[in-house]
Amino acid sequence: MKYIKYILILVLLAGMFSCELPDNTNPKEPAIVPETALFTNAQIAVINQINEMNQNLNISRLLAQYNAQTTYYGESQWNFYDRGLPDAMWEELYRDVLVDFKEARQLISENNATPQANKDAQLAQIDVLEVLAYHVLVDVNGDVPYTDALNGRDNPTPAYDDAADIYYDLIDRLTADAAVFAIGEGGFTNVDVLYFGDMDLWFKFANSLKLRLAMRIADYDAASSQSFAEEAITDGVFADQSESALLYYTGTTPHVNTIFAQMVEAGRRDFVASNTIVDTMNAINDPRRPFYFTTVGGIFKGGRYGYRNVYNQCSSFPARMRDADYPATIIDFVEVKFLIAEAAARGYAVGGGTVETHYNEAITESILAWGGTNADATAYLAEPVVGYNTGTTAGLYKRKIGLQKWLALYDRGLEGWASWRIFDSPTMNIARYKTIDDIPMRMPYPYNEDNLNLENYTAASAAIGGDEVSTPIFWDMFDINGNPR
Repeated sequence: MKYIKYILILVLLAGMFSCELPDNTNPKEPAIVPETALFTNAQIAVINQINEMNQNLNISRLLAQYNAQTTYYGESQWNFYDRGLPDAMWEELYRDVLVDFKEARQLISENNATPQANKDAQLAQIDVLEVLAYHVLVDVNGDVPYTDALNGRDNPTPAYDDAADIYYDLIDRLTADAAVFAIGEGGFTNVDVLYFGDMDLWFKFANSLKLRLAMRIADYDAASSQSFAEEAITDGVFADQSESALLYYTGTTPHVNTIFAQMVEAGRRDFVASNTIVDTMNAINDPRRPFYFTTVGGIFKGGRYGYRNVYNQCSSFPARMRDADYPATIIDFVEVKFLIAEAAARGYAVGGGTVETHYNEAITESILAWGGTNADATAYLAEPVVGYNTGTTAGLYKRKIGLQKWLALYDRGLEGWASWRIFDSPTMNIARYKTIDDIPMRMPYPYNEDNLNLENYTAASAAIGGDEVSTPIFWDMFDINGNPR
């Protein structure tokens, strides 16, 4: 049903933008695009940018060391400059996604035909996705334009806001959005490609995203983190995998999964599985390997991270992940269970269960979601390195949860990279000609900012401790041994 609804949305949008011009219409006059089209376009665009694997747009799978490279491998060596990667991220999220949402907001406010309760729900749907976009920007860069952003010619040189202040405001926004969804009035329905207007699921989406942000700041502000996390869990987060926030692609170009677009449609052979993740999974007999990777000569073999690799000599994406309709995940039940396990480990009230039970359920749900069985999960949890209270890291939640969460987030580069920065697990490989100090903790600011917004760029760079990849994001407080960054 989701596929049918999504196809109908895209057919309507295509018709909207491809109709013949009526007589006496000036083709140079800007057309008025309805808020429904702006919403759908921006909703798809923000998810696509998060999911993107084109190395000109998003290299987060490389930063998380899920993938290694073949012909071109500068991005695995943490070269952000040649392709202008920070500029591409800002252009997509600020110029395209957030501007579209801003215009949709204005059109909704001017639409007198829609009841106010429905307009409130539409604005809340937009707001959750705006929060998602801003939280990605903060996680990638640190301080970014926020309160002064999106004013175009009225303010072409916006000031940068403190990253922590942005996070607190984003959490407050999600709380307010969830309250709107709880009322149950319909917002965008047929043009909503995530939940098709199901306010109960939007409510859980907002709370689940709030839980993620709350746990992100746990080392920075434990009291606020606990308060926000407990609120989200009490109000209601995802209860099973079917409620997860996934975009189901139609499988018709351009609405296809990014792996299909790059590896099948474009015929690229630029990416292979990284030895960082393959070696880690091989060592603990991870049952998800057949669902994550192909084999080479009957074995799972990763390409050496940060070096040039030969495509046919390394494992790559299996058939299912190459399908045009393979979905993109924003946040799912598996991630929520890991967040709850971490919250329990930190002493937060999570509504029952132990750290171990939530940890085991997170791993089991991940294995089931990828296509494994309960028997697979039971055997895997019996591995000493995996079991929460076994092995040399028994009961050390940052090491246990950090490793298993990073594994479960495979194919979700931005979140996998963020999880690694929080937990410092597993041990990352060092790219050729680099040192451990070169591993990126953030992405530089766009390279055109010192030309277009020099004063504010300079102030922001100084505020975060320097526009360097080694500068940690505010929530990244400690290393694996608990030492301050």
